[in-house]
Amino acid sequence: MARIYAETTIPSFYFDVRPAVEMVARQNWTRRWFDAALKSSDELVTSLAVEADWWNGDYPSRPEAMNLIAGLPPLGSRRSRGRGG
Repeated sequence: MARIYAETTIPSFYFDVRPAVEMVARQNWTRRWFDAALKSSDELVTSLAVEADWWNGDYPSRPEAMNLIAGLPPLGSRRSRGRGG
């Protein structure tokens, strides 16, 4: 099992609303990757720094982004180490 770190750009691209073809492609790729990672046996973690970036920023998708990462244990927490790391 691998430990995968979801940093700030993951929720950012997951909920990106820019219409440029490249951004739509990046959003689709991010969504496929993240959704697959959640279903895998790998451990998906984030950090308190990522949460702080989202809480302190002025982002239109903040509620959705915070909800996306809410279930991920912070890197280095007992909860993340307990899953096989």
